[in-house]
Amino acid sequence: MPKHALFSLLLLLAACGSHPLAGAWAQQVPAGQPAVTLEFETDGSRIMGHCDVAGAHQHIQGSYVFDAAQGAVTMTVTDNAALLGIERGGTLAGKVDGDRLEFTAGAGMLTFARTEHVPGH
Repeated sequence: MPKHALFSLLLLLAACGSHPLAGAWAQQVPAGQPAVTLEFETDGSRIMGHCDVAGAHQHIQGSYVFDAAQGAVTMTVTDNAALLGIERGGTLAGKVDGDRLEFTAGAGMLTFARTEHVPGH
């Protein structure tokens, strides 16, 4: 195999190896409502969220489990869970599909879109 073909193949494989949850995820809410931005630790299991409420920057913390085969995400929130409408220690189950991440929250849905900016940071 020629060297340039081998390099191209290795480059392609490296690009395919990025974590589906990498980056920041902005909650999709009506204009004027506080929105949470989530970040997933891609080499571990921690999650950090950011939200500006009434002029104060607040953080959400917790952990997650990701099933790559199904695109399934289970998130347990330990700090400021109320910002996502759940109790402390509450769990949300969801699914990632490309640049869209959705969690079932009671009878509703929390929807996030991949973004490059984390507000307040």
